Amino acid sequence: MSRRTKLPLVEVEWLDAMTHTEMWALSDVEEKAQLTRRITSGYLIAETEDGRTIIAHTSDPAEKGDTEDYVTDVTVIPTGWVQGVKYIKGKPPKKRRK
Repeated sequence: MSRRTKLPLVEVEWLDAMTHTEMWALSDVEEKAQLTRRITSGYLIAETEDGRTIIAHTSDPAEKGDTEDYVTDVTVIPTGWVQGVKYIKGKPPKKRRK
């Protein structure tokens, strides 16, 4: 990361929607139809008020003359799906006072 941008490196555990295409007996659907547990790691860009947790997997720090860092491979996770956030490097952002 550049000196200008210090994003925490995190591991996010979350539940993902799943589509199952197999044929099941109706009586088996509730037991078999499960959400998928995912773990995604990257730089935490934001946890927004409108319910998005945004992770970037790659960071390209600003070079001399550039004014901004860049990120690629961005994952947006509905915050309600997030089961936990583990900080690997860096600290959680300070809560904003309203």
